[in-house]
Amino acid sequence: MSALTNDSIRIGFTAGLVVKFKAICRAYHNHQERRAGVQALSVMEDYLLKDLGIDRSEIVSVVYGSSGSRRRNHEAE
Repeated sequence: MSALTNDSIRIGFTAGLVVKFKAICRAYHNHQERRAGVQALSVMEDYLLKDLGIDRSEIVSVVYGSSGSRRRNHEAE
């Protein structure tokens, strides 16, 4: 019975490592995509950014998803 328990623990531990490794890979991939998004927007001309409705100073907040609280230039005070 002890061998079965040890095998079960080993399998559970290995499965846990796989889940954690996949989560790390996903986080890294998401980070790389966001960096690429910031880079792509950063090289755009200001008039193109304006057409998209964002200001150059808002690029990082737009890409990283905190744009809901950003103040836009055309909004009234």
